[in-house]
Amino acid sequence: MVDIIGYLAGILGMVSFLPQLFKTLKTKNVEGISIKMLWLFIITNILYIAYSLALTLIPMLITLTIMTVIIIWQLLLTLKYRKKA
Repeated sequence: MVDIIGYLAGILGMVSFLPQLFKTLKTKNVEGISIKMLWLFIITNILYIAYSLALTLIPMLITLTIMTVIIIWQLLLTLKYRKKA
C-alpha cells in the first residue's frame, strides 16, 4: 500500500510538468518560465534521487528520475527559445 502511494505521488508530480512542456513544444513561447526555478527543481530532484537510492525507495527513484528528465527537457527548450527571442 505504501508503494502505491509513492507511485501515485510520483506520477502526479511528473504529470504536473507535462502541460508546460507540451505548451512550450507547441508554441515555442517561454516567456514567464523561470530558469532559476527549473534549476532548483533539477537540483532538488537529484538530491531526492540520491536519498531514494540510499534507502532503496524504488517508486520514488523511478518517478523522480523521469520527472528530472522532463524538467531538463523544459530547461533546454527554455534556453533554446529564449536565445531566439
